[in-house]
Amino acid sequence: MRKMITKLVLIGAFLVPILSYGQDISVSGKVTDEGGEPLPGVNIIIQGTGNGTVTDMDGNFKMEATSDASLVFTFIGYETQTIVVGNQTSINVSMAADTKSLDEVVVTALGIERSEASLGYSVQEVSGEEVSKARESNIVNSLSGKVAGVQVMGGQTIGGSSRILIRGANTLTSENQPLFIVDGMPVNNSNYAGFNQAYGNGDSELTSGRDYGNAAQDINPDDVESITVLKGPNASALYGSRGANGVILITTKKGQSNNGLGVTFSTGLTFTQAYVFPDLQDKYGGGRSDVFDTGSDGVPEQNVTTDESWGPKLDGQMVRQWGGENNEGVIRPWVAHPTNYKDIFEIGKRFDNHIAIA
Repeated sequence: MRKMITKLVLIGAFLVPILSYGQDISVSGKVTDEGGEPLPGVNIIIQGTGNGTVTDMDGNFKMEATSDASLVFTFIGYETQTIVVGNQTSINVSMAADTKSLDEVVVTALGIERSEASLGYSVQEVSGEEVSKARESNIVNSLSGKVAGVQVMGGQTIGGSSRILIRGANTLTSENQPLFIVDGMPVNNSNYAGFNQAYGNGDSELTSGRDYGNAAQDINPDDVESITVLKGPNASALYGSRGANGVILITTKKGQSNNGLGVTFSTGLTFTQAYVFPDLQDKYGGGRSDVFDTGSDGVPEQNVTTDESWGPKLDGQMVRQWGGENNEGVIRPWVAHPTNYKDIFEIGKRFDNHIAIA
């Protein structure tokens, strides 16, 4: 079978249509990656048409095309290649990885890589570079503002736990946090003190309500390659009931074969300062009565046996107050000190140093 093609050729001052023919030939070959491994499922399309084929499990293909046709080879994660058939009957193609296209491939449940456009549920990925830039000591806090539908409640103390919710709370009786998976290993992100309270641990320190942090804060942000957030039960169905609140997949960096020794060092310095203070009344002093006690010397004295804050009005009179040697009291004006409690706060400094050897 021959295909007639019309071409315009310039002869003198005129464009003259010339009829030419492209010979149909049978083209076969094999498609491999850069390492020589066969690539199954590669799309091969004759450019400008809808005709084409795909490679089999061994990367082989066979199709009919004209000698002047161009074959377009496409595959997720690899650079597109276009090859003119010409007089070739055997075409072997080695496809190179496309780093730009790899950004569109996300890790789904159980480490399976899928094209983000092919998924029927919501998945969002955060790169390790974005996480390490935030320089948060708790990796959960690094997700704040980076993933749609995710609410992060950071700890109020140094080393405290951070709580995360995906698309709000789903239940009133049990845990609403998503399941954390670190390189295939499930991680419980529940609060440590809360865990011991729930299971009746008899240690008084563990059941005192103190915040001992949670497991996610042990993950070093500099070791994270990527974080994939699977939102809702459809995305995390393979993890069963534990994934009902969504799943956060954390993939850590892997060592690669390089020539020689590689050393990476990063450092960060963070300053923190108390910003919001509560509104406190400064009209009445400590105590639970508006009348002072009177000492043996006739001097009014503050009632030191109570810690309530609705005592006598702060009017400036001389009163024996808490303090002094052996806590015998100090006589000083009964006035307010509205900013004294702010003086205990200092500028907080946190250094983050990380060194890695490859």
